[in-house]
Amino acid sequence: MKSTRLLALAVALPVLGGAVHAQLYHTINTGYDPDSGLALSVGDTDPRWEIVARGNLSPVLPDAVLNNGSTQQANNPIFNNPAGLLNSNEVVLDPVDPSISSVVWNPPSNHTHNWFDPSGLNPPARWVSEFSTGQNTSLEVLQLRFTFTLTAEQAANARLSGGWATQNAGVLTLWNNNTGGHEILSELPFLNSQQQLTAFYSANLAEGDNHLYATFANSSNLMGVIVAGDVSAVPEPATYGLFGAGLLIGLIIWRRRTMRIG
Repeated sequence: MKSTRLLALAVALPVLGGAVHAQLYHTINTGYDPDSGLALSVGDTDPRWEIVARGNLSPVLPDAVLNNGSTQQANNPIFNNPAGLLNSNEVVLDPVDPSISSVVWNPPSNHTHNWFDPSGLNPPARWVSEFSTGQNTSLEVLQLRFTFTLTAEQAANARLSGGWATQNAGVLTLWNNNTGGHEILSELPFLNSQQQLTAFYSANLAEGDNHLYATFANSSNLMGVIVAGDVSAVPEPATYGLFGAGLLIGLIIWRRRTMRIG
């Protein structure tokens, strides 16, 4: 009986493997070297995530005193509506041309915030910013871009998914050059946006160059972003049908062998 069960499993597993292990097209992690599969070190540049724009919030509103006694620019509406980072009436973003690579940095452990610890991620990811210290002018806005290319066949069944965190408020958007379309994937409001990864997902991918933009603003002198995710194929319905057929055939073989032995 053991051998017949193994035979049924052997028939089903090849199809199961195809359904579980979706084809990977791109790994989009910040601070990650896809050639070595290792994390970049603090101070290393990340050429895959480019800084393409920077600017300042406008108008700059007076500071607000929070309930814990600290002073932040928390009453700026941008921090509660991060999509405003893409509105030229509220944010002045100047293109960085040519673009420059982001830099890996390590958030300080003595800071008042609890930063997301990426040490358990696989494949690895790291926080990135404009400088290795994470220091930036107060109320500055940065926009980083990750570009990935898909063929028409890949785009037809691809999906983008992962998680991200920022210091402080941020918005994650997906753009495609060919279609001119864009989609807001995630908004992270002021406070606690840096403590854990927030999930994002999209199946609205297109042939050609797709651009993932992480735009974020800081309310202190530290700012950065971390992204962990991938672009991979979504198993087609036919794949699940094949798995079901393979499993059914295996069970029939096992049942017949069992009856014969009995």
